Amino acid sequence: MKKKKSIHIKWPPSDEVLLTKGYIFISEDPIIGNNHNNAEYWGRIADYYNKEGPKVPRIAHNLRSHWHHIKTKVSMFNELYLQAKPRYKSGWSDDQYINEAKLDYTNDPSNKSSNAFAYEHVWRVMKDCPKHDSSSKVHGHQAPKRQKSNSTWEYTGNTNTPEFGISLDDDDDDIQAE
Repeated sequence: MKKKKSIHIKWPPSDEVLLTKGYIFISEDPIIGNNHNNAEYWGRIADYYNKEGPKVPRIAHNLRSHWHHIKTKVSMFNELYLQAKPRYKSGWSDDQYINEAKLDYTNDPSNKSSNAFAYEHVWRVMKDCPKHDSSSKVHGHQAPKRQKSNSTWEYTGNTNTPEFGISLDDDDDDIQAE
């Protein structure tokens, strides 16, 4: 019995952009959201992708596999771009910051192959979605997430403001600081 030889078809940039748009559209869907299992989630992305007329139609498994391959690289580049922005140089355009991030990407020690960043077309689509949006991060700083405290297992924030409560046992409506 002969084994079937799989054919690897190179991804055109337009199809990678279409995959990115499908991923963003499905993951940010306010009605359904991403509250379904992995097969349903990627099935919806595959439906979106194939409906939009890609150069090469693909199944959900291929989309998911390729997305995981490029997502890490795009996220790494985005972080380098966000790190380059605070190093403001008078008169620099956004393209110069992008070039700086590309140089940082190539020279980054975690980039073992030292390959150039090849997914700028994907990054340009993703950079404006809330997950990667640079406006939600102020000079590389992001607000801390809530944590559960050890003693009560309630969520706590990282604020130093006093909490106020209304005692229902009192006859008057005074607000008391706890």
